[in-house]
Amino acid sequence: MRLEISESGHGLWLSFLKVASQQVTDQVTTEVLRLLSVIRGQMSRSEIQVLLGLRHLPHLRNAYLKPAIQHGLLEMTIPDKPQSRIQKYQLTPAGKTLAVGITSKK
Repeated sequence: MRLEISESGHGLWLSFLKVASQQVTDQVTTEVLRLLSVIRGQMSRSEIQVLLGLRHLPHLRNAYLKPAIQHGLLEMTIPDKPQSRIQKYQLTPAGKTLAVGITSKK
């Protein structure tokens, strides 16, 4: 899989080029990119919230976690129990690829 990142007036565009030459393009927010840059291994919601410096849990869920999961960049370690007190989050292979692209551009 090859990743291409480009900017537009509405944010960043990510293009994932699959081996079968099928291109999938998704718009990813700066919040999701910030999230990907702080995730290391498996992390709890509270660990992520502290690293991002966020106090409002609904904002973390709606602007960071849900979009990252919907774009296939982040996954839950216990997907069949999303509200488990021991729930953790980790990057998917696509999320790891994008996170490497983010850190290499800095």
